[in-house]
Amino acid sequence: MTRFSFTKHHNFIVFHKMIYSSIVFDRLPIALFRVISQYTNLSILFTTCKYLWNGEERKEVIYLSLKDNVAMRFALDDTFRIYVYSRVQFPSMQISFNLHSNQINDVSALGNVHTLALYGCDGVTDVSALGKVHTLTLDGNLSHCDVTDVSALGKVHTLSLRCCNRVSDVSALGKVHTLSLRCCNRVSDVSALGKVHTLTLWNCSGVTDVSALGKVHTLDLSYCSGVTDVSALGKVHTLDLYNCSGVTDVSALGKVHTLDLSFCSGVTDVSSLGKVHTLILSYCSGVTDVSALGKVHTLHLTRCSEVTDVSALGKVHTLDLSYCSRVTDVSALGNVHTLNLTRCSRVTDVSALGKVHTLIMM
Repeated sequence: MTRFSFTKHHNFIVFHKMIYSSIVFDRLPIALFRVISQYTNLSILFTTCKYLWNGEERKEVIYLSLKDNVAMRFALDDTFRIYVYSRVQFPSMQISFNLHSNQINDVSALGNVHTLALYGCDGVTDVSALGKVHTLTLDGNLSHCDVTDVSALGKVHTLSLRCCNRVSDVSALGKVHTLSLRCCNRVSDVSALGKVHTLTLWNCSGVTDVSALGKVHTLDLSYCSGVTDVSALGKVHTLDLYNCSGVTDVSALGKVHTLDLSFCSGVTDVSSLGKVHTLILSYCSGVTDVSALGKVHTLHLTRCSEVTDVSALGKVHTLDLSYCSRVTDVSALGNVHTLNLTRCSRVTDVSALGKVHTLIMM
C-alpha cells in the first residue's frame, strides 16, 4: 500500500511516495490540499479514512455545492443549515447554492454562502441580507422578479440581475467587479458604473447615455437601441455593440481591442478601425470600403453585401468573407492564415490561395 511523507527543501515541499503494507496518512499541510484541489475532486481522497473525513483539513478545503432538493432543504431547514455550516471552516468561501424554484420568499438566511443562484425568484423581494455573497445571480427570465432595491449589493463581486425588470436604481453597484443587467429595462442611469470591470447591459432599452463607461474593461451594449453616441468608449478593451441600430459614428473606437458591430446597419465608415485586433462587421450592410482594415488580425465581414474590393486584406490573419456575394477577386489573399469564402458565389479563381493554412469553401 501507499504511505505519504513530506520534507521541506528551501521553499518547496517535496512529496515522497513509499510502499507499505497499509495506508497511513501523516498530517498533511493545508496548502497541499489546496494544490491538489485544483486538479481533482478531493471527496474521494477524504473518504479513504476516517481521519481525513473528520479532520480540520477537510473542513478548510472542501467546497460544498448545494442543488435542487438539498438546496431547498438548506434554505428552509434551520437545523440542516447549521449542520452544513459545521462541515466547513468558512461558509462564505466554501458553499455554493443553486436553485430553480419559486417556492422561496425569504433569503435572509442565505447571506453566508460564497455563490448563490436563484432562478425563478418571483417570490423574493428583500435581498438586503445578500450583500456579502461573492457571486450572486437573481434570474427572473422564467418568471418575473419582484426585487426592486439592490442598494445593499454594492460589495458583491459578481452580480447578475438578469430580467429583474423592477430594478431601476443601480447607483450603489459601482464597485461590483462583474455586473450583468441583461434585460433590466427600467435601468436608464448607468453613470455610477464607470469603474465596473465587466458590464453587461444587453437589451437595456432605457439606457441612452454611456459617456461614463469609458474605463470599463469589457462592455456589452448589445441591442441597446437607445445608444447613439459611443465617442467616450475608445479605451474600452472589449466592446460589443451588436445590433445597436442607433450607432453610426465609430471613429473614436480605433483603439478598442475587440469590437463587435454586427447588424449596425447605420455604420458606413470604418476607416478609423484599422488598429482594432478583432473586428466583427457581420451584416453591416452599409459598409463598402474596407481598404483601411489590412492590419486587423481577425476580421469578420459575413454578409457585408456591399463589399467588393478585398485587395487590401492580404495581411489579415483570420478573414471571414462568407456570403459576401459581390466579392470576385481574391488573388491578394494568398497570405491569409484562415480564410472563409463560404457562399461567395462570384469567386471562381482560387489559384492564388494555395498557401492559405485553412480555407473554407462551401
